[in-house]
Amino acid sequence: MSEAPKKGKIHWKVVSMLFLILIILPAGSWYYLTTGYNYHKVLVNELKEDFGTVSNYSATMADGKSFDFESIAGNTAIVHFMGENAVQKDYLQDRMEKLHEQFDDRNDIMFISHITNADETFIPKDTAQWKVIRGTEAEFDRIARENYKMKFKEGETVLNNSQFILVDSSLVRNYYDANSMQEMGRMLEHVTIVMRRVAPRDIILERDKEM
Repeated sequence: MSEAPKKGKIHWKVVSMLFLILIILPAGSWYYLTTGYNYHKVLVNELKEDFGTVSNYSATMADGKSFDFESIAGNTAIVHFMGENAVQKDYLQDRMEKLHEQFDDRNDIMFISHITNADETFIPKDTAQWKVIRGTEAEFDRIARENYKMKFKEGETVLNNSQFILVDSSLVRNYYDANSMQEMGRMLEHVTIVMRRVAPRDIILERDKEM
């Protein structure tokens, strides 16, 4: 006949389980919550610099329709000016297409490409969310500097640069180098900070869509 357990003696498995439930799991949850909160604060702080407000401007789009910046002023927008170099032009267009795929289900995130009149080849399928603006180099140089507060490095021009601009509710939030995957990844993180929150049922997770 087996001996009954002595009263008051706690089995080591019970102790281990209590330690896991009461100490380890709360500590782990606290760590991950704190880490996520601190990282969110870092992203928010990176968007605090004041680059100014985009004033309204009018232009003609690739489909012949007129464009006024005021029509999308309340949205989040990713903006760029297409380079002259054919390889760079294809690269920037590819970057923009992938960005558009990431947020194709959002009608509050706009994409604005400025392409010179000399290039009449590209019109996006989604002209509601992706605006392609036509114009001359002189017009684009003025818009880039005056409206989007862009600055160019020595040797760069409005048609020979790789900057992407994040605009939110008419505020220029930051500039990113499209040639840097790190900066492009950062831009995506910043977009998630500034974009309007949607109800969980409206969120579509598409893990296969990558930059």
